[in-house]
Amino acid sequence: MGAICENEKNLMKICVNGLEIFMELSGNQMLGHVFIDILVKSSKTEIQTIQLIHDHVLSPIEDLCNSPQGCQGVTLMKGVLRPRTVQNKASGIG
Repeated sequence: MGAICENEKNLMKICVNGLEIFMELSGNQMLGHVFIDILVKSSKTEIQTIQLIHDHVLSPIEDLCNSPQGCQGVTLMKGVLRPRTVQNKASGIG
């Protein structure tokens, strides 16, 4: 199961295991406010999607943050928007 990756300035798109994962680096590095926004598009069930995101996105990021070679001292904050939230925002509701 290989991944297809595309990179553009601060945006990366990865297609793997039936998921389209978009990761964007945002924020202001000069002020120390840096964020990685992750958007996932999936045709799988919500349970399958959450498990794949945990296994292939969040766990590797947490492992990197906790490793001696990683980002020690960085606070990893997670938040989840449900599909309905994104759909409502895209259509101007809410």
